[in-house]
Amino acid sequence: MASDILHIKDAYYFEVPRALWKSQRQTRDDFPEHYVRLDSEYQDWEAARQYEGLAEITSLENLPPKQSLLDQWHSWGRDHKNFAKPFDRFLEEAPSQGWFQEQLARGKFYGTQPGESDEAWAGRKEAAASLEAAWTKAKDQAEDLQAYKLETPPWS
Repeated sequence: MASDILHIKDAYYFEVPRALWKSQRQTRDDFPEHYVRLDSEYQDWEAARQYEGLAEITSLENLPPKQSLLDQWHSWGRDHKNFAKPFDRFLEEAPSQGWFQEQLARGKFYGTQPGESDEAWAGRKEAAASLEAAWTKAKDQAEDLQAYKLETPPWS
């Protein structure tokens, strides 16, 4: 088992203080892709594109208004355990998004529900599979770092 004291000592002796090793990054292109993807501006841009992808899925029911859903995501993300989680994770994990999770048969909605027959579950699972494929496609199309760099102003 690791010792907390040894960990603190290791951090003290082996981490380079920021004052001695300053970053030379000047533009967005200087940062690794995962840094850019974690930026709040990128995540807002990607969330808007994901919402547009959701709106195009005709079999998805009860899609809330865009601004309402984005506001819910931002307030959910303020909780420390949800820090920096993107919009797609919000839809797939947040308890308030049962409308989405139920249609995609995710989380607590996966499997036969109380009072549901096996045939009904099979039908729901089949419908969920097509929605899942459409949602995966929408997520993949929304995540486009090159398009983000072209469509948005550079970082200052």
